[in-house]
Amino acid sequence: YKMSKFLPYILVFAILGGVYGYLQYNKGHKETVGAKADITISPQDLLNAFETDENAANQKYLDKIIEIEGIVKAFNQTETGSSLSLETGSEMSAIICEFETANAVKDIPVGQKVKIKGFCTGKLIDVVLVRCSLVN
Repeated sequence: YKMSKFLPYILVFAILGGVYGYLQYNKGHKETVGAKADITISPQDLLNAFETDENAANQKYLDKIIEIEGIVKAFNQTETGSSLSLETGSEMSAIICEFETANAVKDIPVGQKVKIKGFCTGKLIDVVLVRCSLVN
């Protein structure tokens, strides 16, 4: 019997929690277009930072807007967008720059030099920048 008198309160909190979660999930995220980069670095130096000391690199670069200039190694189309891989001088790892639209970078040929801004999400095999935009 005692539990049933708390049930309406529990339901209200559950609904409020669900609404809050939904709003947080769908709120607009900071864009890189028009935003000033926090850090400008070369693809080689960014990869080196993560390979030398991943924890220190995470502290310095995670969730920061990174501006990077490099040579396009590959173009990839994904279900929701597209990405470019930038040369790092390493056969094993690249910098992956993910764009939210499929045609954002489709006309950029492999071998061309590009300047890109994106949010760093860290390193798995490659260092990944998301929500990227081209810098003119």
